[in-house]
Amino acid sequence: MLKYHLRPKRILYFVFVLFVLGILFVNRSHQLQTGKSLFQRTRLEVLTDEEAQWLKAKGVLKAAVLRDNEPLSGFSSEGYWSGVDVLYLGYLERELGVPIELVPLERREQAAALQQGEVDLIIAPPLMKYKESLRYTLPLYEVRSFAITSSPGLISQIDDFSGLRVASLEEDYAQEFLNLKRLVYQGSVVTHIGKGLEAVKEGSADAFIGPEPLILKALKELDGLPENGRAAGDLPDLQVAAFPAANFHLTDFPVFKKEYSLAVPTEHVILFSLVNKAVYNLEQAGTMTHIQQMIFGISDPLVGEPLTERYLSILVIFGLALSLIFYLFYSSNFSLRMAIEDKMKELDDSRQELQNAFDGIEHVIMVVDGNYRIRLLNQYALRWFQQSESQLTGKTLEEIMDEPIYTKIIPIVTDSFQKCINHDRVFQHGKWIYELGTAPLDYRHDSVSKLLLTLKDVTEEYQQEQVLLQKNKMAAIGQLAAGVAHEIRNPLGVIRNYAFLLKQHLQGTEPELQYAETIDQIAQKANGILNNLLDISRTESGQWKTVSVWNSIARIVELQQSTLKDKTIDIRIAGDDRLEMSLPLDVMDTTLVNLISNARDAIDDQGKIEIHFEKAKDFLHLQVTDTGIGMNPDVKLNVFDPFFTTKPPGEGVGLGLNIVYNMIHQIGGEIHVDSHPGQGTTFSILIPAKREGSH
Repeated sequence: MLKYHLRPKRILYFVFVLFVLGILFVNRSHQLQTGKSLFQRTRLEVLTDEEAQWLKAKGVLKAAVLRDNEPLSGFSSEGYWSGVDVLYLGYLERELGVPIELVPLERREQAAALQQGEVDLIIAPPLMKYKESLRYTLPLYEVRSFAITSSPGLISQIDDFSGLRVASLEEDYAQEFLNLKRLVYQGSVVTHIGKGLEAVKEGSADAFIGPEPLILKALKELDGLPENGRAAGDLPDLQVAAFPAANFHLTDFPVFKKEYSLAVPTEHVILFSLVNKAVYNLEQAGTMTHIQQMIFGISDPLVGEPLTERYLSILVIFGLALSLIFYLFYSSNFSLRMAIEDKMKELDDSRQELQNAFDGIEHVIMVVDGNYRIRLLNQYALRWFQQSESQLTGKTLEEIMDEPIYTKIIPIVTDSFQKCINHDRVFQHGKWIYELGTAPLDYRHDSVSKLLLTLKDVTEEYQQEQVLLQKNKMAAIGQLAAGVAHEIRNPLGVIRNYAFLLKQHLQGTEPELQYAETIDQIAQKANGILNNLLDISRTESGQWKTVSVWNSIARIVELQQSTLKDKTIDIRIAGDDRLEMSLPLDVMDTTLVNLISNARDAIDDQGKIEIHFEKAKDFLHLQVTDTGIGMNPDVKLNVFDPFFTTKPPGEGVGLGLNIVYNMIHQIGGEIHVDSHPGQGTTFSILIPAKREGSH
């Protein structure tokens, strides 16, 4: 059983988290009691020295205010300002300790005046079009906006604004809100709340969207609201369907809610910082609630934290504590789980590396079980069988392999299973040669449950090996011929010398003189054969040598004459006897020996073999034609394949023409065959020649 103990480092971490939670709990409790957090108290209450000096140098701040925007702001006929914004700016003035001059401006003028430096502050809802040029402080209050229409029930949900003509105040959030909702409508703006009501009444607009306090104030002035009507902020409890006196109808839901803030130019960083701090301090002091009580006579603040939010904060902290306790139980085996996951990842990585290596091997690899069913294959095996992994996995070797191959490999596979031994065998299937390897896997109680089986096509390797063997054989024959020629040449020279002496001694005597002449002629012929053998022995593999083409061919023909004695075959050479070329003699000799030998076997009792040669640009063009039995199309198609032969068993293995084919193609030459049954056979060969001075 695995056990896990908390490490000292983990205990310290646990104590640290408890400490942090304790600080958060104390901070929240302090905030619920005083309205200020421990962190914000220092950050937002105190002005820096730089801010204080800037404010002192500034001396006076200018704030833009709307003249006719009651109950938020207004300028009376007696010459004094009133409204929520005006009172708030007065509190802000005392908080900052500098005078704030009120500058009356129209709605459309405020933002431009602020950006041009004519005023320092405005009170407005944050709008997207000013997000780069203006910065907005913490919110002062939140205002709900309603729609007013002349038809009851015209708007019961937000989507009903689609297709309507909708008016709103300049610099208001209404049209930005409708655009965000992707509604299609006809928008227009007015300068004053009264203009909006007038547009609805006259029918130039289907609806007007405006801030709740302004709409209620305007309706009351039109005598559309009873004297006992509710004040701003209390409309959700007032189920108003219409105002008969003015024939206006309010929606029974707010279209949107929007916070209002103090805005300053983006580049005025110090001004924004000190104004934002002042707004925070006024918020913590409950200034907006006090202003609302003064103007509207109600106690609910426009901006405030509901009681449920206070308790929710405590519940959140309590939930964090519970989460920490749960974490302790959870982390009791966390390190162990992570270690296991790391090991699993390492195992997966190793398995993937093994699979990549498995798939990268360019021959068939399979894992089979004791029932000869395939459990795993590499990608090369899928290509070789031309089936998907799902099609092959689970099938037996007998089901997926050709019967001839299966018959040859199953005894080897069975022996590996039974004896728990490795095998490495080579077998032939048609013109292909395969190397089969078996390796037992998963030993259990002296038996094997799985076997690794590899199948590799070694045909090309075998062919190259045979070509090399042929070259080595020719080299060995050449060395032997050279040795034999030297050994025979000495006694042959003695014979010729004595034949010469006999001819001198027997002058004028017959038939003894004729006998001596015959001995001398035979000795000369034997000497010619020895010279041909020595020429072959001096031919090096892969070496080009400038020779007389006619003499080179004649030398091979003369050596082959002894193999033609049992048949009447006439061999003729046709070509320019003056032609000399730089040729690979080993390739040409091997080619002629094989073609003359095959032509001899194709002729029954008597016939002809003609060897024609000519120069074709940088090639020697050879044609070897016989009057033998010829070939049918199937034989002609496979004549250059390895191990293909039409001779009886024991008379040939079918590698001669394959070796010739490979040797010629290795030096950049070509070989073709033309044959028909009963019409003989012609082999056409192009052997590349080297130009003079080339290497």
